[in-house]
Amino acid sequence: MSLRDEIKKPRRYCSIDGCNRVHAARGWCLAHHQRWRLYGDVMAEKPINYRKRGDSCSYPGCNKKHQAQGLCRGHYSQWQHGKELAPIKDRRPNGTGAMANGYHLMLKKGKRVGVHRLVMEEMLGRDLYPGENVHHINGVRDDNRPENLELWVSSHPSGQRVPDLVAWAKEILRRYDQPDD
Repeated sequence: MSLRDEIKKPRRYCSIDGCNRVHAARGWCLAHHQRWRLYGDVMAEKPINYRKRGDSCSYPGCNKKHQAQGLCRGHYSQWQHGKELAPIKDRRPNGTGAMANGYHLMLKKGKRVGVHRLVMEEMLGRDLYPGENVHHINGVRDDNRPENLELWVSSHPSGQRVPDLVAWAKEILRRYDQPDD
């Protein structure tokens, strides 16, 4: 017997009766573990819910897209954590659109755009230029009242040559200098 054979750990096998496959995780072989992970039942011979992409959640009253186990992402997360399934609260106020990182989003020409940017564009009467950002004065990202928004400019010329700086300064003045009424 070689040294390698002496050091080798004894093999553990699947804890399911009649299964002689090698242990992979949670005391089960890979096949039983994947069945538990995908279908919620280690003994499932085939999926509990045959669902195609685009099918809706099987929770009563939920019409969100199916993610796994016949459930949407929210209900699947509840199921994964062993919680009793309950209705998912809609975090969007009055259905204004999706949210990302605390910002309300809406579609503009097929792209998701922050509502704060749309409000600022409406205030300016034009689209925002590259390098222009909209800042929330009070720091609350979903407070999109016009009086809470201000325009910030972060553009600057590349390099520090005098002709580049002068051209940049003239462009900034042309763009933002408004004559007094």
